[in-house]
Amino acid sequence: MVLLSSSACRRVGLGISLALLPIFAISAGVATQRALPSFVDERRLPLSEAEAEAKRKAEEQALEKAKQEERRLAAEAEAKRKADEQALEKAKQEERRLAAEAEAEAKRKAEEQALEKAKQEERRLAAEAEAKRKAEEQAQEKAKQEERRQQAAVVAPNIAAGGAAARSVAECVNDKIAAQAIPGGRFKIEIEAPCRANQSFVIQYGQFGFQRQLDAAGRGTAIVDLFQGKEPSLSLQFADGKRQSVSPEAVDLRGLSKVAVVWQAAVNLDLHAYEYSTLPGTKGHVWVRSPSSADAALAEMKSTMRGRGFLSTSDDGRGSGDKVEVYTFWHHDEQQSGVVATALDYESRGDQPAGDVCGTGPQASVAFETILVTPLGRVSRERGSIAAAPCGVQLTGNSRFMEDAVPDISAKR
Repeated sequence: MVLLSSSACRRVGLGISLALLPIFAISAGVATQRALPSFVDERRLPLSEAEAEAKRKAEEQALEKAKQEERRLAAEAEAKRKADEQALEKAKQEERRLAAEAEAEAKRKAEEQALEKAKQEERRLAAEAEAKRKAEEQAQEKAKQEERRQQAAVVAPNIAAGGAAARSVAECVNDKIAAQAIPGGRFKIEIEAPCRANQSFVIQYGQFGFQRQLDAAGRGTAIVDLFQGKEPSLSLQFADGKRQSVSPEAVDLRGLSKVAVVWQAAVNLDLHAYEYSTLPGTKGHVWVRSPSSADAALAEMKSTMRGRGFLSTSDDGRGSGDKVEVYTFWHHDEQQSGVVATALDYESRGDQPAGDVCGTGPQASVAFETILVTPLGRVSRERGSIAAAPCGVQLTGNSRFMEDAVPDISAKR
């Protein structure tokens, strides 16, 4: 038997211990393996092919179902959006319709109000025009009455004066009156009445009265222009009340047109005729400073085979009674076209009105009447009034020469 020292023993013991470590480890591993649980978690086991396929299909079906649900919800949302848009558009259309109806109703009411206002204004102007017309007629009648009174008052001194010619009114029985037709739809009246020396007399033609004067020997000549045709009565009226009728039947009005302007105010109105659109101041512009004549117009009508005219009566507005200017036009039978334009000029007012003929002056506005007689004997009448012009204003064009005041003449018969 071998005895070991303590250190040796310790070294031997350590060596044994180190030698025994693997044995202990193996023993521990066996013990560990034997300590594993006795059950298996099948969830952690790999799936079989059939199970994996089934799971894939189930997942695809679920995904497809989710997509279908998503599409359904999107379709419902789109349908709701469109329905909302349609409802909104319908509401807007209804709003626009109501607005349009309201606007149309407002416009209709405005038009009705404007029409009613226009009618009221028209009635007011018509009433004013009628009142003015009546006032003018009354003033004219009053003026004529005053003129007749003054004429009657002149009879006594006219008869009392003149020595041997002074006779009583009853002795004026030997008046000699002769009437002769002259070209252009006129006739000339010649009077010889010694007992009516320096007396005035009136040519009464229808409603118009034109005052004329006898000379110191009681003689006088007057041209009567039949601008109303032959229908109105025609007579001479003397200051003592004697009246002498005159028959116009001998006057030839065939192939003639006449246009006349008649007025009462003591002013000068000038009638202008522009044959075939001639320019002012050129050949064919007929007025008081270029009146032509019956013979010249008739000769030119025959030579050119176109109608021509002349100023058959003129008046400067200085005399008493009615005033008249007449343009007479000879038609050519074969003429088919052409126009004689006309215009009226308030010559007393001129280019720059001043004094009584402007503003609120007594002769600022002038009433007149136009009369047109055609070759067929038709007579048309119109009344007009020249509107007042401000004092000092420059009048040009139509404001001076009023083209719409007098009717034009058609050259065709």
